Amino acid sequence: MPTIKVILNPVSGSGAGRRAGEAVRRTLREAGATFEIAETTGPLSAVAQAAQAVREGWEVVAAVGGDGMANEVLNGIMEASLGTPAWEAGEPAGTLGFIPIGTGNDFAWCMGVPVGDVPAACRVLTAGRTRVVDVGRVQDELGNVRYFCNNFGAGFDAATTVESYKLRYLRGALVFLVAALKTIFLYYKAPVVTVCYNEQERTLPLLMASVANGRRTGGMFMIAPQAVQDDGLLDITLARQVSRPAMFRLLPYFIRGTHATQPTVMVDRAAHVVVSSPQGLPVHVDGEIMRTDAHRLEVSVLRRRLRVAC
Repeated sequence: MPTIKVILNPVSGSGAGRRAGEAVRRTLREAGATFEIAETTGPLSAVAQAAQAVREGWEVVAAVGGDGMANEVLNGIMEASLGTPAWEAGEPAGTLGFIPIGTGNDFAWCMGVPVGDVPAACRVLTAGRTRVVDVGRVQDELGNVRYFCNNFGAGFDAATTVESYKLRYLRGALVFLVAALKTIFLYYKAPVVTVCYNEQERTLPLLMASVANGRRTGGMFMIAPQAVQDDGLLDITLARQVSRPAMFRLLPYFIRGTHATQPTVMVDRAAHVVVSSPQGLPVHVDGEIMRTDAHRLEVSVLRRRLRVAC
């Protein structure tokens, strides 16, 4: 049974984080696990806590929360692993665990981790089964670097994420659906974006540029239904500018994962993608806003460099 460091935000979800912590403690204690629970102290504090956990030798670092918390823990794991002898020898960083109680929980869902069931998710951690998957890396024009396990988005989906932060009275995937509907009214004029991948370049008004390692985003949108998490490729979705009514009509296609059938949507796969625009683009990684005014993003894949409990 692996040793487990659990990181949670005690004030998330109107107390859901603290209640989940109590359930985690009880379940892991009953299982006889060696574990420790750390509470976050502010935005991005989980990055430093996860990095410290890796350096201390904890075998699994588990995020209690949603995609945002998992992303912070992932970035901490990567921070502590880069440049170590094991990393230089090609070993994956790890191990990232999920206790998914957040809004989207998309990558945990992709990995088959029970969502919203704390004891079941804890049993996944104690079972010790893992899978090695790819990691996405994003670097902006200022040199800032963030890693993602699920997806990166510039444009409409990032603007939707910004709107979702304002909907504190909603829960689950409904947050992202309502945010998407609001964004159609607030963010409908597509900026001119240049996207380079697979030795081709496209410059056109784009509502959205999504680069995914996982299949689902926003708790309900099947942005990359054919994505494989360990194939060394990222799934690209580009949506051209359309009218506001056409945007409404596209939503069900993205929910079902059939948007590739639409003439205004382009899909492809690549290991390296560059997204740039003279206009500032809102950008998210795993549902967390990275920038609201980025001009150049270089996205690449680190093949099979993360171990996850699943």
